Amino acid sequence: EGSASQRLRGLLVSGQIAITLVLLVAAGLLSRSFLSLTNVDPGFEPQGRVAVSVHVWDKNPTEQERIQFFSTLRAQVLALPGVRSAAASSVVPFGRSSIETDGAYQIVGRPPAAPGDEPLAYFTEVTPMYFETMGIPMREGRSLSEADNRAEASPVLLVSETLAQREWLGGSALGARINIGEPGDEPILAEIIGVVGDVRPTGFDAEPRAEVFIPHGIFGSGSMTFVASTEANANTLVEQIKQEIWKLHPAQAIYSGDPVELLLSESLQSRRFVLKLISVFAILSVVLSAVGVYALVSFSTQQQTGEIGVRKALGADNGRILREVLRKSLLLAATGIAAGLVASIGLGRFLEGMLHGVDSVDPFILTAVALLVGVSCALATLVPAVRAARVDPAVALRAD
Repeated sequence: EGSASQRLRGLLVSGQIAITLVLLVAAGLLSRSFLSLTNVDPGFEPQGRVAVSVHVWDKNPTEQERIQFFSTLRAQVLALPGVRSAAASSVVPFGRSSIETDGAYQIVGRPPAAPGDEPLAYFTEVTPMYFETMGIPMREGRSLSEADNRAEASPVLLVSETLAQREWLGGSALGARINIGEPGDEPILAEIIGVVGDVRPTGFDAEPRAEVFIPHGIFGSGSMTFVASTEANANTLVEQIKQEIWKLHPAQAIYSGDPVELLLSESLQSRRFVLKLISVFAILSVVLSAVGVYALVSFSTQQQTGEIGVRKALGADNGRILREVLRKSLLLAATGIAAGLVASIGLGRFLEGMLHGVDSVDPFILTAVALLVGVSCALATLVPAVRAARVDPAVALRAD
């Protein structure tokens, strides 16, 4: 019965060690993934930028009124102290309120695609200075001018780098003409005047996408996010922009208003929470595993005090006793580590969808965690092992 109890205790400690290793591997994978995400270039400059989203359809029922609203607001915001530039867009990367519209387009001069096979892209309405305000680089051509944003101007547009590479395979997209239009409307023939750098549309882990940027003056959307860059405090500018909006329409509802850096930080919030939670459990599990190993070895050596005394009386030295105790406890730890490594490989496959820039089976993390657990178990074993090796044979025999 004593031997069975000892084996059961050993299995429980090995199980705890396996769980510890699994939690540490999960924390390691998520940590490396988190660091990888924070090093991703979102494609724009978040510092000193703000985003204020509004839906002005009710107060501005006509296209011209909506175009005029954002034009006037831009002029007012540009007059504020410290504001470098200002613009508006129907879709802002990482934004809280983005009216995303995707649809088909047709490149003039190419055979029409079969029904259902038309190339698709996301359509975004922007005002002049949008790319400059957000710090989105121009790859080719030019940005929108004030003249491009007028309803009577010849329709022009810009495309994302992803769309240009997909359609022109490294060639130039400038001067190409494409047909665009909202469903049910007459297609609009527009000329490509520029190619802009790709952005991460909804988060650090979102892939760049094919996107068409249309002057706001063509369709006049009322759901727009107003953006501005400033040398002053971003939070202060958010409140100032809200005041400027209410000067135009005192009852205008504002959907959201935030510094862009806050939007980026919030996009990682769920990952940050999961990482902290697993890290806390992993640390607690390391402590519990070490305590479990220490308690098991202490109890085991205490039960074997008489046996150790006999062996020492027959000539066994302290080093031999120490090595024997360490061997048994480390074999127990090795069993738990092996089981934990196998379980961690399965866990990595499960976490694959949450990982970015990290292999689900990372040899470096597996090796580092196995060494960490092994060292912690060895240290937990060392104290009771040394105590057992120093047992006085005479005292041990009398106690037995």
